[in-house]
Amino acid sequence: MAFAQGSRASISYMTEVTFGVTPGAPVMIEQRNTGSTLNMSKETFTSAEIRSDRQIAYSRHGNKQVGGDINFELAYGNLDDILESIMFSTWAASAGTASGATSNATGYAIGSTSITLASAGTGTIVAGDVITFAGDTTPYVVVSGSADVSAGGTVVIESPGLTVALATSATSITVGASESLKAGVTQKSLVIERAFADVAQYLVYNGCVANALSLNITAGQVVTGSVGFVGSKMTASGTVLDASITAAPTGDPFTAFEGTLFEAGTAIAIITGMTLSLDNGVEANFVVGSDETPQLSYGRSNLTGTVTAFFEDLVQLNKFINETESSLKMTLTDSANKVLQISIPRLKYNGGDIPVSGEQSLQINMPFQALYNVADLSNLILIRTP
Repeated sequence: MAFAQGSRASISYMTEVTFGVTPGAPVMIEQRNTGSTLNMSKETFTSAEIRSDRQIAYSRHGNKQVGGDINFELAYGNLDDILESIMFSTWAASAGTASGATSNATGYAIGSTSITLASAGTGTIVAGDVITFAGDTTPYVVVSGSADVSAGGTVVIESPGLTVALATSATSITVGASESLKAGVTQKSLVIERAFADVAQYLVYNGCVANALSLNITAGQVVTGSVGFVGSKMTASGTVLDASITAAPTGDPFTAFEGTLFEAGTAIAIITGMTLSLDNGVEANFVVGSDETPQLSYGRSNLTGTVTAFFEDLVQLNKFINETESSLKMTLTDSANKVLQISIPRLKYNGGDIPVSGEQSLQINMPFQALYNVADLSNLILIRTP
């Protein structure tokens, strides 16, 4: 007798064409994870009949529903389809169109953030673009760019600025192939399979929509999180859906110490952690004549979180006291120089707790509510650059 081992469990998925239906000849994609609670539950009911023998003679199972989390370490490309499901949207090209752009011949020292362009090339460099300079593979995120590189202008990159000095000669600039993801209104469902390879048993979950996303960014740690799903049904099988599963991206997880956090557009070095929680209010809808939901309803995109920072002055606390709106952006870079930007363009702090429980440095906890930003048409923007 062999018992299934957690070390042999795996997860794969693919997008459904029709809600709740596994596509024919499914092509599954491996999902890297650190654990899962995905499961099916059923409502139950028993007869209320009163009998002289005090017994319950009738019980039934009712409506079925899939729910649970997939936990992960955040890595480039590992959640792209699932992020589309949580954002009710799709990735779209967002990079500027610059070609042939160069810096001028002034030369720039390590740490420089403002780079003047020569009047060369065509197209644009826009805020959020990720650029590199010839001879330097470091990716730099653009804070402000140029509407027409042929006319020169200035490009400002995020702190801490250049890691390699630019020579006193024109240096070529390359704009990365960035894509952005914003909150939308198009529901995307997945079929998810949990495989227990050592005992050749497989659980298939249909109609799975990402309802909740949580991210935990803590100083000195790998960025972790979980995605909570709501789905329609589960089936068990002794046969895998796809014997040739597409391998997941293999890049290293993002870490907080290889990232830069901006508060109100300024790099800030006192924040020790940030949590994000996005909830779509997804629920199953049931009808008479079936114990499976024919569709899932959804609510608003509700993004909340908490910033934890060392308490050194009243700058952050006053934003809560005075109800001053702000913004947050986290730029994460992995060991292969792939970039993920997590941007909350508009938020309001709803607290400023400064607990004292010992002799160590004090920290302020500031929960926030993200708000719709008209300029970006979203409460959350994700930008990826390979």
